[in-house]
Amino acid sequence: MQRYLVLFSVCFFTLLNATTYYVAPWGNDDSLGTFDAPWQTIGKAASTMVAGDSVLIRAGTYEESINPANSGNPGAMITYANYNNEEVIVEGGEEVTGWLIDTGNRYMASVNFTPSPRFSSSRDPAGNLGGTMLQDGAKMNYAMCLSVSEVDEPGEYYMNDSSGMGPPYTMYVYVHDLGQGYNPNNHQMVIGRRRKGFDLDGGEDYQVVDGLVFRDYNDNAIHSIGSNNCEFRNIKLYSSFITGIYLTNYSRNCLIEQCLFWDNGHGGIELARSHSTTVKRNKFTSIDLGDGWGGNGAHMWLGPLTYNSDSCLIENNIGFKTGSEYIFGPFFALRGSDNIVRHNSGINFGMAGIALLDGSGNTVINNAIDCNLGLACINVFPAAVGAGGHYIEYNDFYAEDPTAKYRWNGISYSSLAAWETASGQSNNIDSVPGFAEPDSENLYLLAGSACIDAGTSNNASTEDYDGNPRPQGAGYDIGAYEFEPVNINEKPIQVHFAGEIMLRPNPASNGLWIHRSNSATLGFLRIFDITGRMVCTLEFATPQSELFWDRTDDSGLLLPAGNYFLVYTDKELPVCERKIILLK
Repeated sequence: MQRYLVLFSVCFFTLLNATTYYVAPWGNDDSLGTFDAPWQTIGKAASTMVAGDSVLIRAGTYEESINPANSGNPGAMITYANYNNEEVIVEGGEEVTGWLIDTGNRYMASVNFTPSPRFSSSRDPAGNLGGTMLQDGAKMNYAMCLSVSEVDEPGEYYMNDSSGMGPPYTMYVYVHDLGQGYNPNNHQMVIGRRRKGFDLDGGEDYQVVDGLVFRDYNDNAIHSIGSNNCEFRNIKLYSSFITGIYLTNYSRNCLIEQCLFWDNGHGGIELARSHSTTVKRNKFTSIDLGDGWGGNGAHMWLGPLTYNSDSCLIENNIGFKTGSEYIFGPFFALRGSDNIVRHNSGINFGMAGIALLDGSGNTVINNAIDCNLGLACINVFPAAVGAGGHYIEYNDFYAEDPTAKYRWNGISYSSLAAWETASGQSNNIDSVPGFAEPDSENLYLLAGSACIDAGTSNNASTEDYDGNPRPQGAGYDIGAYEFEPVNINEKPIQVHFAGEIMLRPNPASNGLWIHRSNSATLGFLRIFDITGRMVCTLEFATPQSELFWDRTDDSGLLLPAGNYFLVYTDKELPVCERKIILLK
């Protein structure tokens, strides 16, 4: 009893003395770190904060790696968050300018810094320099060429140590023609300079990272070696050479929630001996803009190689494999025991939708996998078969071309029924999932989908991807979204007063302005997708007449291209509706 009283006293004292610091691009690390006198770098906060402290970061780009110095405590986490939902970019790369023609469409420029080494140097002939090249924020080829002479097609690049002693180096690129020709001076060209973004290399515990953007690191954007009870929420992680988040060396009891993983070289997440970790309501994606330009975004390892991860919960995630450069990646690959994979939706993968490589007692239920590109919708390897005890039921494993799309113990089956006979599993279906607009990364279920009410309540999740409670109908739905019909008809604006709601531009690529003629009262906007799901809510203050919608949903994630409907209400005007078209 005395021991618990002492622990409570320590935690209570810590909370009473907790401090909130501030960081801004216009700050100074020699200042007090207050709102009016902020620090300039996140690293300053990381070296200062102790249990219970937090830092709020103002909008801007921070070119640095973050190395926390201290651990938090239970009930007294150390928190890194963006201030007032402002966009905070933690940048691992460095812009390269001053491009000159080398020959043909190949250009060259001088690089006056040495990129940090990558995890692997197998494709790096220039002394393990690292450095993934981005064109306008999107990765060029997955790795640099082996020589300058190979830089002869769009997306290729090479770095040469021209001095033999370090910088300056010479970078050669052959950019993608996006309607602006092949001159890289017409684009933002960035090469990865730093190795890791948020680096818990000392096993710092009880850390929270919320609402930040990490991009273009030569290794992992977030890296943990044995850090426990950490939370990573509402983060965007893209274009890193290895993974977005890598937890290893017995990192336990961590949470990864509502994050966006885009175009990371080895995939979104790797859990290597990371036990009892929860991964939920995340989006894994990559974008292929042609000529293999893209990467493998929809990829999550549980226990790569011999690093088993046990007792993890993977639920309500959505994933897309749309890049063509790195074809191996499954949606989920598990090496470990007693993991639960439930209510995930995904389409288009390399090796498999879900792969069990090793371990025993894994539960795979209520997942909707459309595996029209992959080797197998479900692939249970011999080591996992030998360990036994798996429960793989009430999933939709759909394959448009069923040849070899179901594997058990190293043997391929052309039908799901034959696979179930061999495996002893049952109650799975092989039906078109009925995703609303899969080409636009919209995996809501349409009315009539075979996944509706077809799941099991045994070990089911209590919520869906949007946080809505399950079930909504007669039973649990298969996949990340619970179907709930809403009657929103596709029709033009109901014109009650001329010009009451105006959208511009529409169609829109990067968001749009919403203008109202009446600004004398509060106004409320609700935006729905084509299934009738409400994806975003906005509010006009008084006397605000115009606001900008950045095409993100209420969780801050970018909405895919497609058709949407805006419903506007206030106390003065009748309800009116507008159709919105978002372009890719």
